[in-house]
Amino acid sequence: MAKRLMVSLLAILVSLAWYATAAPAPEGMRLVIDTDKRTLTVLVDGRPTRTLPCAVGKSLTRTPVGEWTVVDKSTNWGGGFGTRWLGLNVPWGIYGIHGTNKPSSIGTAASAGCIRLQNRDVEWLYSVVKIGTRVTIVGARQRVTVERPLRRGQTGKEVLELQFALRQAGFHIDPVDGRFGSQTEQVVKAVQARYDLPQTGRADRNVLALLGLLPATTGR
Repeated sequence: MAKRLMVSLLAILVSLAWYATAAPAPEGMRLVIDTDKRTLTVLVDGRPTRTLPCAVGKSLTRTPVGEWTVVDKSTNWGGGFGTRWLGLNVPWGIYGIHGTNKPSSIGTAASAGCIRLQNRDVEWLYSVVKIGTRVTIVGARQRVTVERPLRRGQTGKEVLELQFALRQAGFHIDPVDGRFGSQTEQVVKAVQARYDLPQTGRADRNVLALLGLLPATTGR
């Protein structure tokens, strides 16, 4: 009887331990990836709770700096993706947080743009992160020259550059995600209103020039 009771208690403890490990993410959870320090930090209600070493993109395939969202979760991609995958909503490619079959690469700039973690770390992260979790990637970024007017509905690196420039100029943009939506349109109108320009909401050459985004011209 005592032996059976002990087995039952052990089963309960194992079950509780599993639920504790795989508990759903708190509502205030956010991830911050620093490409310079090569770390991924989990924040809950603004407070760092855990920091994990990671690998980031090489100089020619940089990890995209910006403010993203986890949009899908998968297991067993295999090979270089390790045991878990957390996909991000970067609009110009497939980027995510995943495991690795090269554990010695962690802490280096080694990937094609994704964020690599040790498999044990990505398995833990997978268990606590929900779809919709915000992921902020900070660090040095490669500037992009904007060579065309931008408008609502467009996506890509040029839109991201516009959003960073608007924020640097003191306007509220959240998130900076490379998507020209209604918020970006309203902020562009605010820029146009400030400088007494027609409030079209399109980032035309006047707006781009005010924000310092036009390519430099070479005089003769």
